[in-house]
Amino acid sequence: MIYWYKLHFTSPVHVGERGIGVESVSNVIHSTTIHGALINALLLLNRINPRDVRNIDLRLNTPAPILDIEGSTEKLLWLRGLHILWAEKLRQYLKDDVRLYNELIKKLKSTFLVTSSFLDHDILECRVEMHGANSRDEEIMIRCGGDEYRLLSIGGYFGNIILTNDIGDTEIAGIAEHEIRPRNRIDRITSAAEPYHLGLIRFHKPLLLGIKNNSSILSRNDIEAALRFLGDTGIGGERTYGFGKFSFEKTDGIRVNNDDQAKHVVVQGLYSPPPEKLGEILGNSIYQLMIYGFRSGYTGIVRKPVPVLREGSIIYCDGECNGRTVIDREPLGTIIRSFNPITTPFKTSDNT
Repeated sequence: MIYWYKLHFTSPVHVGERGIGVESVSNVIHSTTIHGALINALLLLNRINPRDVRNIDLRLNTPAPILDIEGSTEKLLWLRGLHILWAEKLRQYLKDDVRLYNELIKKLKSTFLVTSSFLDHDILECRVEMHGANSRDEEIMIRCGGDEYRLLSIGGYFGNIILTNDIGDTEIAGIAEHEIRPRNRIDRITSAAEPYHLGLIRFHKPLLLGIKNNSSILSRNDIEAALRFLGDTGIGGERTYGFGKFSFEKTDGIRVNNDDQAKHVVVQGLYSPPPEKLGEILGNSIYQLMIYGFRSGYTGIVRKPVPVLREGSIIYCDGECNGRTVIDREPLGTIIRSFNPITTPFKTSDNT
């Protein structure tokens, strides 16, 4: 069973790598970041024994923005690769309009989030259309059966979003914004100044976090105690400044199709295929690859770099497609990183 929560961030968040002069910040809080934070919180609260850490099976998603619209059951889910899925279809009926084809592919390539009802459809049967007199006025519409969706560009924070047609721009605007805050370290011995700038992201909408507990060791009360602890202490770096704090509330979750026979799923967090299934999965999937890890935060401790597929990747999953769990032994203790996130069935005609 998946427990779903709304995370309301009461302060900006710093999650990213240290830089020279300006410390970068990620637009998202990856699933493995929150997984590690939860495990650490459970240890600090004595909810689990250190020797049981290896046996804890928690699957999380990378939190996506939630649409707080009264009466709406729509949530946003990660999905990438629509420009690949629809490329051939677009080429067939836009063969005489190269400019329009390139424009559509470019925008679909930057689409990372969709409303949950969108995944109820056979995506390969949807039709993409563009309306408007010129490029500034053009609106991309997606028709799936009797339902109509539109593509909305919201800038660089989360790329483009595919929304149901009854959700307005004002209800999605202002999901997040970046902040750059100046900082200055003073050497206590030499009094030398070391100015730098700290990158932050402020979430104006609550984020949807799902936690699937496959462990008999943990109860829901344990998980929520860890969430309360993290909400008070913060997630990410620079927590001594009060960054990364949040409150949470339970939610009814997301409405998605539950096709157990689907051979493709959309991973909702960072995913690393097991070595024995690497070739099979990568050969039949649509994904973006990144290298995760290497050095951790302020300490600079070296961690094992892990090739992972980005959230929203569509992976081929004939049977169990569990991801890897990576264990790093550090001087301060053992760090467990899970690359086995929550997945969502992906309904397409080629699943049969």
